[in-house]
Amino acid sequence: MAMLKEVLLTFLSPLGVLAVLFVVGILFTAFRRRSSLGPRTAWSGVGMYLLLALTPLAELIYAKLEHPFPAMLHPDASVKNVVVLVGYGEDLQFLPVTSKLSVDTVSRMAEGIRLHRELADATLILSGGPARHEGRTNADLAAEFAVAMGVPEQSIVLERRSATTYENLLEVNKIIGSAPFILVTSSEHLRRATAVAQRLGMNPLPAPAAIWAARYYPAGMSWGKLGWKLVEDTGPQNAANRLQYIQRAYYEHVGYMWYWMLGHV
Repeated sequence: MAMLKEVLLTFLSPLGVLAVLFVVGILFTAFRRRSSLGPRTAWSGVGMYLLLALTPLAELIYAKLEHPFPAMLHPDASVKNVVVLVGYGEDLQFLPVTSKLSVDTVSRMAEGIRLHRELADATLILSGGPARHEGRTNADLAAEFAVAMGVPEQSIVLERRSATTYENLLEVNKIIGSAPFILVTSSEHLRRATAVAQRLGMNPLPAPAAIWAARYYPAGMSWGKLGWKLVEDTGPQNAANRLQYIQRAYYEHVGYMWYWMLGHV
């Protein structure tokens, strides 16, 4: 069932639909040459690709996820817990600690460590269960990274049991309860993570990491500047990034809807 869900999610995603259009178009063109369906389908794929890759549509959709959660430049000094939702890592002995974690997780860790350093006597809580391969958990790999970056071991608390966002916050709730805490995760993920925490009766202070679209399209940008920026950013220079981030936005929206149906948010 889990495999079926992943397959459906993939094929219904922007890149999945794009791939289906191209493949179906090519097959129909090759085996049903008299039909116009093949070329039309393939050209639909071309049009979708141009829309996703060469226009700032991805930035605008992604910015909608980021705008409700502005960057936390300076934390509230009264807060004593910084919680980082660790993404994933691989416990590969031939890699340095900076390469064992995903790029996204490194960004989360960097932001969590920065905020932790601004707070006196704060605890850095790292939440993440089993890593990709057998061995240490994601939380263990994140702790290794934090120590390498100068965080004292005694100020780190690990949560090693969780495998999903809901489980992350459920387990962290057992550690800190309703005490206010800084919640660090990727910018597009904060909407769902914050909603889960609030549903559990927790008091999160959202702190986004890996901010992308809001750097170019900040909240409150005037219509004139927005229009000029849209024209200026239309082009192939950011094509690969746009395809990646539109896919991430899709998964985050689907994830939120799934959690809503389960009553987690």
